[in-house]
Amino acid sequence: MNMKTFYSLLIILVAFSMTAYSQEDTSYGFDKGDFYFSGAFKYSSLISDQFYPDNELFVEPSAGYFITDNISLGVQSEFLLSNTDNYEGFGVGVNGRYFFMPKKRFNVFTELALDYSNTKTNFRTFNDKTEAYSATFSTGLNYFITKNLSLFAKFEILDYSYSQIDTNTNNFFNPPRNYDDHKIRIGPENLHLGVIYKF
Repeated sequence: MNMKTFYSLLIILVAFSMTAYSQEDTSYGFDKGDFYFSGAFKYSSLISDQFYPDNELFVEPSAGYFITDNISLGVQSEFLLSNTDNYEGFGVGVNGRYFFMPKKRFNVFTELALDYSNTKTNFRTFNDKTEAYSATFSTGLNYFITKNLSLFAKFEILDYSYSQIDTNTNNFFNPPRNYDDHKIRIGPENLHLGVIYKF
């Protein structure tokens, strides 16, 4: 996602949030003891000189429970859907969210998530397997369209990951190798969109 698209979405969300915040109906929102299911998606596209254009859609089901009016704890998963057969991946993790205005129809939240992911890349002369452990801090907006169903947008602000990569080039002159990779990413380029249904 380029910055122009990001800022356009941000302006739309802020305008939408100002309208929603003016509504004072406190029957919306979250309470201690609420249980919810959530589904989200994240899209990315890669075009390079070395590989074919690749479009990836990450589907992210999750479930959570509110231990207080403001705080929820949850479990989450992630599945990679790619437009080619060369990539496959999944992930699992846990998260905690803090909602600043739990009794409002519109809400702002922050999230801290810990994840494990496993991805594989398979080409005729090259393949690798990556296991990654990550900690991600995000902020987001949530809006109830009914008493139980809400829409949300989440931006990853800070992400730290540690990866173990096993590479095999299927080539005598480039034997298999293992190496570790540490990465810190700061930026709003990862946008997640989804829905929450509370019980």
